[in-house]
Amino acid sequence: MQAYPFRLGTTSYIIPADILPNAHYLAGKVRDIELILFEVDDGPNNLPSTEVIDELLLIAQQHDLTYTVHFRCAPWSWFPNGQTAQRNWR
Repeated sequence: MQAYPFRLGTTSYIIPADILPNAHYLAGKVRDIELILFEVDDGPNNLPSTEVIDELLLIAQQHDLTYTVHFRCAPWSWFPNGQTAQRNWR
């Protein structure tokens, strides 16, 4: 892969599959994968299991790859007092 003064990346949904097949597909093509994660109250989610995280780590080590986590909502919305939590995230 050509060296740039930055890490070139893309999202984790390039091929129509889950995160892990996309990570395998993208390894060697980009230097960072933005993991698009979601969790719906009382509904579906795509949060990776421990086994998937272990495999993602192995892929990263083998390909000098990093991951950026992207959640569908602002992190401070996870806290009961959003205003206080939001100030702490800045």
